[in-house]
Amino acid sequence: GIRIAQRTGAKANVYWNVTPDCRAKFTDLFAELRINDVKLIENQNLMYKTKMRRYFKIPYILQKICYDQVVYDFDKNRRGDIFPLLNYKSALLLYSCYIMCDYDSLSSIFKPSPAVNQKLEKITSSFNSKTVGVHIRGTDHTTAKTQSPLSKFIELMDAEIDKDDTVTFFLATDELTVKQTMIERYGPRILTNHVQLNRDSLEGMIGGVVDLFALSQTSKIIGSYGSSYSEVAAELGNIELVVAHERKN
Repeated sequence: GIRIAQRTGAKANVYWNVTPDCRAKFTDLFAELRINDVKLIENQNLMYKTKMRRYFKIPYILQKICYDQVVYDFDKNRRGDIFPLLNYKSALLLYSCYIMCDYDSLSSIFKPSPAVNQKLEKITSSFNSKTVGVHIRGTDHTTAKTQSPLSKFIELMDAEIDKDDTVTFFLATDELTVKQTMIERYGPRILTNHVQLNRDSLEGMIGGVVDLFALSQTSKIIGSYGSSYSEVAAELGNIELVVAHERKN
């Protein structure tokens, strides 16, 4: 949304709500936004609640009333360029967890907060130029778990070892059993953040953003199918993303 506003010369409001699924303020996780004509608004009214069913779709109705155009869940990696879809003369609401357009530099917009940066530096101090990021999405992401099975990650990680026996892996995953399996298989090659990644706690939210920035500082990422987290980490670091996708015949 920020990039779209910059390209069109419009002002932008960024709405961020603390919810049961996101127990952190923007400034708990990221440095303060310092961009001309961009305003961060936290914990705004009912219109910007994300879980619409919980509020009987009232946010959806309010959005349709107050905005001339609303775009939901647009993903440039699946649908291409967003700009031809937009009405530039209207009040526009963009509502998506995906990357909606190309950025000159995503890292110039989103920088870690002091609390995140302190933990990030401890983790990345163990990285070298050959550290590969691995993001294995689990828990409630059924598509990622189905399309990106653990066996595919192992296949791709073993291939990296065959190419360079000194390679290490930074593992980011919300599945403790997966983390333990990978540590048992790869031993000291695995570098990881030993925090339970729960979105319903501040500690868990900070841990998730630490992992995001840590992945962005690896040489490339082996990521999960359909995961915007893998995509954003690669965009932040301007590095290659290899999706662990088990294609069915």
